[in-house]
Amino acid sequence: MKTADFLPLENYQLHLERRRTPKRIAILSVFALACIIGSQAVAWEATSTEQRATEAETPDSESLAANVELNDLFTEMSEYAVSLDPLAQHLDRPTCGGLLHGLAGACGTDVSVERVRWSYELPTNRSRNSTPQRELVLVVTALVESDEALLELPERLLEFSGYKKCRTGSTEVIKGRPEALRVEIQLRGQREDEK
Repeated sequence: MKTADFLPLENYQLHLERRRTPKRIAILSVFALACIIGSQAVAWEATSTEQRATEAETPDSESLAANVELNDLFTEMSEYAVSLDPLAQHLDRPTCGGLLHGLAGACGTDVSVERVRWSYELPTNRSRNSTPQRELVLVVTALVESDEALLELPERLLEFSGYKKCRTGSTEVIKGRPEALRVEIQLRGQREDEK
């Protein structure tokens, strides 16, 4: 009930008396208590959720043991990889093992191979934009007994080895054997089986 100006003061005081009833105080107390309990429940739920999230983030003992084992394995592999790196570089290079096996037979009967030397070099006629790939340069030093064998030797070596270029290097007469020549032949270029 709203107070009006024309009512006497007693009516207003009666109105205030009715509003101070214990029932209203009890309702307000219960409502305040419910608000406090609700806020406490929300705080407990937030704490519980935070604790579950923290427990979910911490690894269990099996995960920790697996992590330690994985780190040990990685350390062991890293030590082993250092020794494999030169092997991988070596395997990446062109091979000449198959050539060495049949080189003496391919040269002919009047030719005896004294020395075979190989190296890996960058090609001389490569383009600037391409990635440099080393090629195998094979240098064969042989003792040649006849002129015919000397003329056929570069062609035989090219045919046997599969290289693109062959160049005759130094030649020298053997002291005490005027019919024999020591000749150095250089094979260069990418072989057919390396393409």
